[in-house]
Amino acid sequence: MAVEVNFDTDVLKKRVSETAEGAAMQTLEGMLKDIDPYVPYDTGELSDSAIIDESSLSIVWGAEYADYVYDMPKTNNFNTSVHANATSHWVDEAMNSYREKWVEDFKDNFRKRWGE
Repeated sequence: MAVEVNFDTDVLKKRVSETAEGAAMQTLEGMLKDIDPYVPYDTGELSDSAIIDESSLSIVWGAEYADYVYDMPKTNNFNTSVHANATSHWVDEAMNSYREKWVEDFKDNFRKRWGE
């Protein structure tokens, strides 16, 4: 007796892709909260300009001067009265502290969504 098993990889690829995208969006929301204390804060415009771009699965700071501030030397004296860790290259600095957490968050988010 022969047993034949058909495996529809297209269905699996679609489910993996949708699950990963949802997990990434959920992880990005947490990342944004973790990164915010590193964003220089004067009027709050730069911090408030952050959005999660669903099409690229990324966080974007939309203030027109965001690139300028991001590339400032680390020796610049940023005001730390509101955001205690304020610095240039804020994503890199936050990543130094949170990289492992973000990886684990993504894994957890993926597992939870996969089980839905």
